Amino acid sequence: MKNHLIIVALVAISLSSCDYVLKRDEKAAPAVATDKKVISGPDTDSKGCVTSAGYHWSRLKGECIRPLEDGYRLNSIEKVEDESPVKSAFVIFSEEKDKAELYMPDTQNSILLIKDGNNIYKSGAWSLHADDGFTLKKHGQLLYVGAEPVKEGQVTGDENPES
Repeated sequence: MKNHLIIVALVAISLSSCDYVLKRDEKAAPAVATDKKVISGPDTDSKGCVTSAGYHWSRLKGECIRPLEDGYRLNSIEKVEDESPVKSAFVIFSEEKDKAELYMPDTQNSILLIKDGNNIYKSGAWSLHADDGFTLKKHGQLLYVGAEPVKEGQVTGDENPES
């Protein structure tokens, strides 16, 4: 029993001495002053949003947002081949519901849409129809539809398709 206590005491002393040596070396090293500007990294946009973490500048909200969390998902109507990734667009709305901001896949800047009539938001060739769900068209051609919510009982966690 005494041998175990001696071993524990020796380990504790050696660990604390290592901590002391490391902290002493940190204090001894002087801070180097440089005239270089701090660069936030290549993954930030001009507004300071961390794009690698999914943040984009919102002109409607005036801040960095994650469209994946804050917006409504619009799925492409193109058939997904093999294991290619699904490309989704996202849309957020102003509090007054008179404007919508559209985030397209693989683009840096959003598209600002203005409400024009009965639940239709437009900007140039783009039109977002927000009647019963969402449909996004470019030059009148349907490209994206709103993702359907998962219905209760739809996900079973069972591989049996009859469940």
